[in-house]
Amino acid sequence: MYDLGIVGYFRDEGLYLKDWIEFHLKAGVQFFWMYNNLSKDNYLDILQPYINAGVMEIRDWTIPSGGQKHALKDFFKRKPDVKWVAHIDIDEFLFPTEKNNLVNALEEFDKPGVAGVAVSWHTFCYDEPDKYIPAPVWERFRQRYYGIWSTNKSLLQGGPLTKQNGSWIKCIVRPDRINHPNIYTVHNFPARQGYCVVDEDFIPISATLTNRQNCRQVPVAKQRKFCIYHYYTKSWPELARVKLTRPAGNSASKYNPKFFKAIYNLPREPEDLIFQFLKKVEV
Repeated sequence: MYDLGIVGYFRDEGLYLKDWIEFHLKAGVQFFWMYNNLSKDNYLDILQPYINAGVMEIRDWTIPSGGQKHALKDFFKRKPDVKWVAHIDIDEFLFPTEKNNLVNALEEFDKPGVAGVAVSWHTFCYDEPDKYIPAPVWERFRQRYYGIWSTNKSLLQGGPLTKQNGSWIKCIVRPDRINHPNIYTVHNFPARQGYCVVDEDFIPISATLTNRQNCRQVPVAKQRKFCIYHYYTKSWPELARVKLTRPAGNSASKYNPKFFKAIYNLPREPEDLIFQFLKKVEV
C-alpha cells in the first residue's frame, strides 16, 4: 500500500507536468493516478518515464466537459491501494509548512473518525512580463491575491473584495472512509458514516451536498501544517491558451474571460512559503 498518492486531471498541460510531478515527489507523494481528458499535446512523452518507473498510471477520460467529478468517482470506485490521496489540479502545488514531507505531516491525522484534512488555497496572480517563460511557476509568480472571492457573479458586478479570514480548499483523504457515490464537488468529499473531514485543528468541515459554497470553503484560512499554492491564471497568453479554450474541469460551461480580467485587478502581496519548503527538501 502507498502512504500517499495524487489523483490528477489534465488537458493539454504538458508544459507544466514535469515540474508538477517532480515537486510532489519531493513532497513525499509516492504514486500518481492521472486522468487524461482529451489532450492533444506531447503529454505522453513527458509522463512515460514516470510510468516506466512505476510511479504513475494514466487513464484516458473522454467525457468532453464536466468530467472531473466523474473521474474522481471512478478513482474511488476502483478502490486504490493507498492510505491517503489528494486530488489537485496541475496548477496546484501541495506541500507541508512545518514538516519536510507530507506523509510525516499526515501522521497526526491518522486517527479514528478522521476521513481527511482540508488544505487552504493560496491563489497566485500574473506578473510581468505577461508571457510564458520556461521556468517553474513558483519562480515566475510570487504574489498572491490577498482576498478571496465568493462567486464569479460578485466579481463581475464589481463587488468589493478585502482581506477575509476564509479560504477555498482541497482535501487529502482516506479513500476507504469516503462516501464516493455522493461526491458533489472536487473540493471536498462526503465521508462515510462515523467519519468526517477536518481542518488543521480537527474542526469538522461541512460537506453539505445542498450547499455548493459550504462544500468548497472553510471559515478560517489555515496554513500552519499544509498549504496549496494555486497558480490559477499564470500569464494572460497562457490563460487564453489553456483555460479559455475549454470548459471548466467540472462544468459544461466555458470560462468567462470577464471573470479573469476582474481578478487580474485584485489586491496582491508577496509570499514565499513554497521557497521555505523547497529550501528544506533540497538541502
